[in-house]
Amino acid sequence: MSSVATVQPARRTPKRVLPGFKLTLGYAIFCLSLIVLIPLSALVFKTFTLSREQFWAAVASPRVVASYQLTFGASLIAALVNAIFGLPFVVRTVQPVLQDADDLGNHTADHHRQTGTVRLRWRPWCGVPAAGRFSGT
Repeated sequence: MSSVATVQPARRTPKRVLPGFKLTLGYAIFCLSLIVLIPLSALVFKTFTLSREQFWAAVASPRVVASYQLTFGASLIAALVNAIFGLPFVVRTVQPVLQDADDLGNHTADHHRQTGTVRLRWRPWCGVPAAGRFSGT
């Protein structure tokens, strides 16, 4: 018997969508650790060198308490403004889509595909096309 060597075709690795992703991710994590993690860890380790009285004096000084009040007060105001202006936008954007979905729920999707009664309707107030019934609007 003779042994015949079979040659397997070389398997090609598929081209990656993001070439150099591993190198870029490694560089990003390295920069993140230099800019954020090292100073943050130094801050944590510095607090371990303080006694309880020193730590409390640093955390509860009037200047620091004023900064807490400013930070949490500004966050509260921003959340309230977001709720006041964001809620009507969400209701205005989502309500027509939910009404259209309710209208579509009464029939099968195949019926709408066959008859062409479903199309994308442009909602200019939100910039997103939403599924709706063919109403000519």
